[in-house]
Amino acid sequence: MSIRKPRQQLISPLELRALRKTTGLSIKNAAVALGVGYRTLEAYELGEVPAPKLVITMLQVLAAKRQAMITGRRKDMLDFLGQPFDVSL
Repeated sequence: MSIRKPRQQLISPLELRALRKTTGLSIKNAAVALGVGYRTLEAYELGEVPAPKLVITMLQVLAAKRQAMITGRRKDMLDFLGQPFDVSL
């Protein structure tokens, strides 16, 4: 049996909640969009469990997509390395 190392927290629970709010999604709708349970997302936001990098990245993509829709600028949907990616959901 292997002993798992605890996952390191990449962003604070408050930062995660703020990021989710920038997507314009409620916690329930964000959980559905991310493919996680409502209680799981709530645990991430309360700091009970560190959020996985994938969840953080997906929220960043959703926030960028919302910003691009608001501003009407497709260039806002570039990823963090400057490479275009498909954000259609």
